[in-house]
Amino acid sequence: MILDGASRVFIPKTEGHFELRSLFDAWLKRRLDSSAQVTPVQLSSWLRNIRGSRDHDSEKTGVSLKARCAQEPSLFEGVFEWLANAVPNEERSFRLLVALDLWQLLPTAVWPVPQCECFSACAEKENDPEHAADLFRRSLAWFPKEGASVALAEAGFERLKRRRDVAKALGSWKSCKIEKWRKDQLKWREKESRKHSANRAQNVAYLTPRLTTIREGGEEHALAWAAMVYQGFFYHIADVPGARERLVSVTNDEIADALRDSTGTRKIRPSHRRKR
Repeated sequence: MILDGASRVFIPKTEGHFELRSLFDAWLKRRLDSSAQVTPVQLSSWLRNIRGSRDHDSEKTGVSLKARCAQEPSLFEGVFEWLANAVPNEERSFRLLVALDLWQLLPTAVWPVPQCECFSACAEKENDPEHAADLFRRSLAWFPKEGASVALAEAGFERLKRRRDVAKALGSWKSCKIEKWRKDQLKWREKESRKHSANRAQNVAYLTPRLTTIREGGEEHALAWAAMVYQGFFYHIADVPGARERLVSVTNDEIADALRDSTGTRKIRPSHRRKR
C-alpha cells in the first residue's frame, strides 16, 4: 500500500533519487506481474512520475507492462484517456502529449492495438474538436505503409463527414509541405536500416555454420558478443523490448535460441562497458 503511492515522492524534472527510482521500478515490475488490481489512475501516476528515469534497467518492467496491457486492454484504454485529460494545458499542450509524451509513457511495444486504429477510435469519442483533430492527425501519421485496408481509410473520411467541427479544426490537412529536416531524417533512417540488414546478414552467414559448436559451449567470442546483445548494451538495439527479441533482431530465431541455450549454460558475462 505504501509503494502504491511511492511515485508521489518523485519529481519528474529531478535527476536525483536514482536509488529510489531503481527500487520503485523493480517494485513496479512485481506489481504489474501480480494479480492485484491496477486502476488506470494508479498506473498513469506511476508512469508519469518515473518517466524521467526510464533507462536500460527498466526493460524488464516494460515487458511486464506490455503483458499487463495485453491481458487488460481496458487498462490501456483507461490510461490513455486519463493521460489525455489530466495534463494541464499550461504544462504541455494536447498536441505535444499525443505526439511526444505518450511514447515515453506508453512505448510502441506496449500498445495492445495498432496505433492508427487506437488514435482513430479516440478521435471518434473526443468531444473537443481541436483534440479530435490532433488525434486524427496522429492516426494519419501511423497509417500502415503496407497491408492497410480500404475500410480503415474510408472510416476516417466518414468520420470527418459526421464531424464537421473536426474537419474545420483540421483545416487544409490533405497536403502539407515536407520540410528538409524530415527528408534528411528519412534518408538517415533508410541508411541505418540498410546497414542493420547488411550486418544481420553477415551475422547469420558467420554464425550458421557454427551452431553446433555454439550449442556445445564453444565460440566464446561469439557468446561474449551475444551476451552484450542480450543485455541491450549496444545503442542500436537497446530499445528493442525483450532480451530474446534483441538477439533475433541481429541474427534469426534459430541462432538466437542456440546462443541463449549456450550462454545460459556457460554463464558468460560481458566484460566491456555499455556502448552508447
